Amino acid sequence: LFYEIKKKKKGHTDPHYHTKCAEIILVIRGKGIINNKKVKKDNIIVINQGEINDLVAITKKFTVVGVKIPAGGSDKVRI
Repeated sequence: LFYEIKKKKKGHTDPHYHTKCAEIILVIRGKGIINNKKVKKDNIIVINQGEINDLVAITKKFTVVGVKIPAGGSDKVRI
């Protein structure tokens, strides 16, 4: 498994998808928008392999933990 912690300060990620993995995201602080859905602390979001996704912070301290399954490699394709 691969663990990634992202901290966004009123920021965003570029829209992208993964060619080899799914991603499970847990919001651990703040509020944001993932795939046009408002999310907040303790929400869990599942992003399937090949699904286009993006992340936008609403609050200054928006923190998520993402687990990619299977882990490893550079399979991110930016749109």
